[in-house]
Amino acid sequence: MKRIVLLNGCSERMETLPLSAAKAFIKGFNENNSYEVVTINLYDKDIEYCTGCKECLNNENKCCICDDLKYILNKLNDASYVIWVAPIYSLSFPNKIKAILERILAFNIKQKEEKIVKAQCKHILFSTLGLYSYENKYAHLMEYTDLFFGKASLRLLCPSEEDEYTFGYKGINSESIKNFEEAGREYRITGDITIESK
Repeated sequence: MKRIVLLNGCSERMETLPLSAAKAFIKGFNENNSYEVVTINLYDKDIEYCTGCKECLNNENKCCICDDLKYILNKLNDASYVIWVAPIYSLSFPNKIKAILERILAFNIKQKEEKIVKAQCKHILFSTLGLYSYENKYAHLMEYTDLFFGKASLRLLCPSEEDEYTFGYKGINSESIKNFEEAGREYRITGDITIESK
């Protein structure tokens, strides 16, 4: 069975806006249950930071650090779609996602690949910012995703509302859930999302 891997990079051990949006998108995309969906909560995993030892370049692309990255890579390498749930922390990815990207970048340097996971795998990013004003605050993240995933990757940005920033996340409303589900259906059928959906 084909696989969708959802990598949840939210540090909070609860539902968040980008996670809710990603789940709704997957529900619409996978309404006929053609895909196995694997959810990995990165902050529940032991993922160490790259030490720059270069062992992976001399050891068949195998990292010498023994942690949960091997499990994650096994899931990614067989995935048709990888969905990254990544709130913006300091105008970039959360630490756990940055640690994964740093640890697996060397694999593709040796293979002279431009993308971190094999080409047939498609990447979808759900991101949000804990500020209701988001002008120019996604620029760094967009450059990052272009570099790692290619410009063909789909990016869905979910700006917070003012009351969410002030009082905390209270759940995504039913209309937004339906919109993300419809976006998932549209993406399954057309491979893209129209401006109207965005």
